[in-house]
This record gives sequence, C-alpha cells and structure tokens, in this order.
Amino acid sequence: MLHSLKIVKEAVVHAENVEHKLFEESIVLTKSFNFTNDSSVEGQRKILAAITSQEPQYKNEYGDLVEWKAVLIVEVCEVDFDIPPMDEYAEIFSHFIEMPPAATLQDVIHKFYPDYVWGEMI
Repeated sequence: MLHSLKIVKEAVVHAENVEHKLFEESIVLTKSFNFTNDSSVEGQRKILAAITSQEPQYKNEYGDLVEWKAVLIVEVCEVDFDIPPMDEYAEIFSHFIEMPPAATLQDVIHKFYPDYVWGEMI
C-alpha cells in the first residue's frame, strides 16, 4: 500500500558566528508505511530517521554548513493509485516555511498546524 506523509523538516545552518534554523514542509510518498507498526512514537522516529538519512549536508552560497533532518510527521494519507517503481521514500513536493530566525518547531506547529494531534512530539 502506498502512503503520502506530510512532514516538517528542520535545517540547522552553521554560520560563522551564529546558528539559525530553517523549516520546510514536504510531501513524501512511501510504500513502507504500516499503520499498525509505524503510528507509535518509535515507528515515527524510525521513519523520520530514514528520511533524514537521505538528506545531504551541503554548504550554502556563504560557505555555511546546512544540515536538514525530518522532525515531525503531520499527516498520513493512503494513496489509491499505482506509480512506477521508486525508492523507499520519494519527495514529491516541498516548500519553505517562513519563520523568524529564533523560531522553534513548537512555533511552527502552533502557527501552521494548530490542529496537530497525530502522535506525540518526536
């Protein structure tokens, strides 16, 4: 069964004198999600770790190291169509979330996902 996961990713930008965070919302397709096993906190951590392992570290145009990690599963939906073979996780959509420099994940949840109740905070 194919599922789509709406996730929030967080990036830490290691600048010369200060670190700051960026946030991104992504829609990821996966064929390995199982509600019975993966809706637990441990199951969510496993999925987020697997998605994070696919995120490359890179240097931005200023030479600062940027490290992305998946930090929250917001929503899970079954997808009722067939797609060609793919990796375990395939990102199909993403956009940056505009927040002040000192914003936290809790600030993002409060502003963009006020009805968030799926699982516990990871």
